[in-house]
Amino acid sequence: MTDQATPAKVRLTDGLGAWQPITTAPLDGRPVWVRGNNYGDATRGRHFCWAWFDGIDWLSAEVGEGGPSKLLYLTDWLPNASA
Repeated sequence: MTDQATPAKVRLTDGLGAWQPITTAPLDGRPVWVRGNNYGDATRGRHFCWAWFDGIDWLSAEVGEGGPSKLLYLTDWLPNASA
């Protein structure tokens, strides 16, 4: 046995709340972590990214050559537990 503390494991979601339905996400333009089903089909995998709502659509925070991408098939968002 040792006197040294065991290092804590850190998960990507540490410090965040539980996933919530996308219908409850803030619509004020602030970026939030979202997830959705690939092609609208959960059996084809999931996608995750930072996104914001622009008043009409959810847009990816990753901006490509043509600007931000419109996101479809979002299901959930992850609130920051400290907010």
